[in-house]
Amino acid sequence: MDATAFILNPMARSGRARARLEALRSFAKKRLPGAAILETEAPGHAIALAREAGQGGVRRLFSVGGDGTFNEVVNGVMALPPEARPAVGLVSAGTGRDFFRHLSEKFAFPKNDAWILDAKEVPADVGRAELGDASGPVVRYYMNIADAGISGEVVRRVADSRKRLGSLEYLKSTLQAIWSYRAPRVKVRILDADGSPWEKDIVLLIAVAANSRYFGGGMCIAPGAEIDDGKFFFMVAERVGYFSLLRRLPSLYAKKKLKHPRIYYAEGTRMEIVSYTGDLPIGLDGEFLRAPRVSFEILPRALRILVPAR
Repeated sequence: MDATAFILNPMARSGRARARLEALRSFAKKRLPGAAILETEAPGHAIALAREAGQGGVRRLFSVGGDGTFNEVVNGVMALPPEARPAVGLVSAGTGRDFFRHLSEKFAFPKNDAWILDAKEVPADVGRAELGDASGPVVRYYMNIADAGISGEVVRRVADSRKRLGSLEYLKSTLQAIWSYRAPRVKVRILDADGSPWEKDIVLLIAVAANSRYFGGGMCIAPGAEIDDGKFFFMVAERVGYFSLLRRLPSLYAKKKLKHPRIYYAEGTRMEIVSYTGDLPIGLDGEFLRAPRVSFEILPRALRILVPAR
């Protein structure tokens, strides 16, 4: 297999990104004729494709789709030994585009795909999530944001809606979730940046372990997050009133921290959430999961990502 490969998701933006995908396919055939072009056939397929590409000797692997496709590619690559992991790049063609939004603030992505030809590698941290239930632990990796609470309910609603409205679908689902969400009682434990523990029993609105800044189609939930600083940006919010939360929602689009006595921010390397009242709704880069216990741990510089060289 050639040293470069592309994994395309034909269902990006519910199939409405086909023109973008075909343009990328045409570009790759003309400018990188030896590159493999691999197409996903079902949810989860990109994990296997990415793992097999790395095993086959691919050294530059581009995900063509949205945050969900990129998350699957990262999970496939992280299943490999460190020395076998290809560098990964994101050619954004999806709905939320939240991880790409942060990347494009750090690096100047051109409107065309020519940057792919001489893309440079930069180190990046990876989040490791471990979900526990009666059947045993499940491990998943993520590059952007992991969360538990109301945001997990938003992810579920967006997935059920088939993402017809793009970023507006996230906002609509957020407003619906604010009205219907039933907050669970949990214990939150955090290991902060200097190694000190923080622990609190709360009625949970949301807990976020952010490697990057944005989720929900443009909400800046973690304005201080960086993908290469070896730590998470944490945000934990206890249950607050419906109208109090609505009043503060615009701050997320203005890239400001939410100000409320029941909302906490910190930086650190690990978060654990244990529910006293059953499964938690959990979101991992837009994937909806459920578990009564979850932990998030930062893996410093575990991957190399591909970005424009200039």
